[in-house]
Amino acid sequence: MRGINRLISFAFLAGTGGWAMPALADEPHPVEYVRVCDQYGTNYYYSPGTETCINTQTGETRRETDGGTVVGKTALASKVEDIDHRIQRAFEGASVASSLASPDLNKGEHFGVRVNWGNAGQSNAMGIT
Repeated sequence: MRGINRLISFAFLAGTGGWAMPALADEPHPVEYVRVCDQYGTNYYYSPGTETCINTQTGETRRETDGGTVVGKTALASKVEDIDHRIQRAFEGASVASSLASPDLNKGEHFGVRVNWGNAGQSNAMGIT
């Protein structure tokens, strides 16, 4: 009887041993956090989870489609470019305003000409009033 109990205990332990110890898993695969997108040159990386390449210096995006390469900009790069254009227009306006100063007329003068040059930022303007 004692031998049968041992045999039953051994069979029970052997049968449940597969449940207690999980099967060995495959080797873990390395995670690629940053994928380099070298088909468009340097400084391009894939946006995580997409097939869109982003230039880290300019914010330009490129995506290969059936119709060819689609080029765009990230939202942040578009906003920065819009701000740059607004600043440039403000400099142009300041240049024109400073170049169009009216001539100084002394007492008794009825006519005057003034030539001015205005400069703001990289914008230049010439005015004759």
